[in-house]
Amino acid sequence: MKPSEPDILMSQKATSALSSTKVRTVIALMLSILVTVYWLHRPMQSPSKIAEADVPETMLVQNPSSALPVSGEVIEHFQHLADNTPLTKATHAIHQPYHPYENNIAHTFAQAASETGLSRPLVYKVADIFNWQINFARDIHQGDHFKVLSMTSPKNGKEVIAAASITTGDKTFTAIRFQDPTGHIAYYTPDGDSLKKALIRKPVSPAYVSSNFARKRYHPILGYYRSHLGVDWAAVQGTKIHVAGDGVVTRVGRYGGYGNMVMVKNSLKYTTVYAHMLRFARHLHKGQHVKQGEVIGYVGQTGLATGPHLHYEIRVFGVAQNPLKVTLPSAHPVAKKFRAQFTKTEAPLLEALQA
Repeated sequence: MKPSEPDILMSQKATSALSSTKVRTVIALMLSILVTVYWLHRPMQSPSKIAEADVPETMLVQNPSSALPVSGEVIEHFQHLADNTPLTKATHAIHQPYHPYENNIAHTFAQAASETGLSRPLVYKVADIFNWQINFARDIHQGDHFKVLSMTSPKNGKEVIAAASITTGDKTFTAIRFQDPTGHIAYYTPDGDSLKKALIRKPVSPAYVSSNFARKRYHPILGYYRSHLGVDWAAVQGTKIHVAGDGVVTRVGRYGGYGNMVMVKNSLKYTTVYAHMLRFARHLHKGQHVKQGEVIGYVGQTGLATGPHLHYEIRVFGVAQNPLKVTLPSAHPVAKKFRAQFTKTEAPLLEALQA
């Protein structure tokens, strides 16, 4: 059956309408693409044309690479990451926030520090940092002042001491934490000198002096007078003994009246001796290199000893000296090749300590 003329006309109109719809769809899609391309490549509005109500004019800096208005603090922060320049005071919060603890001392440093909220481990750490400069039992007086800056360690997220200062009387002692490119972390004076000494006077703690250095002393076991060429630190049996300084172990074993003894050559000039040990640290052996503070043994009373204690000697060119009075060598200062980095590190810390 042939279609009628009206049917043919209706079919033609429907086909025409469908074609028109397709054309409009294609045109709309092309316009959308053109608009997108335009917005991607259009010239950006200069900062001067941006309303002051939106962004303060003083905070806008032209970034030549993208012509985008960028905060001055953000640019300074990322420039610091690129060239390691010290951040200004305004950008400290962006880079590394320092938490301050500050107080005047009424009784003891530990009490005053605890009042500020400083944790007990960090109180002990501050005392350890200034151990060579300040006797906290004798040198601290009412009215003395301290300020501690802590930060979050990027390595483990724990709170660490970034810098500290303690003023006692007319003297101010300052410590700056610095990690050099080799990964070594230590505390230094603002001049880059180490706050540590190369040797420790008291290699065991807690402990007290039970017998001092003497050229002539009555021996409680032998029953006659003889020299006592070291200091006896009485402590609970099993207390850890730490090596006094970096060096090489030259003797490990039983040695006459010394009992279990360790001898360490710390330098061409200095040698340290540790006697009457209960036992040695595991795997300790002759020729082993040790680092200051490393555990080398445990307090005992082997050899000629009436109770558990550490007999400790410091020998200078082989001659025993009083460990409590001998002049101790300083640890190494900041290396010359790292001085510029140290200066950049300490600048914001000193500023924050003085604020």
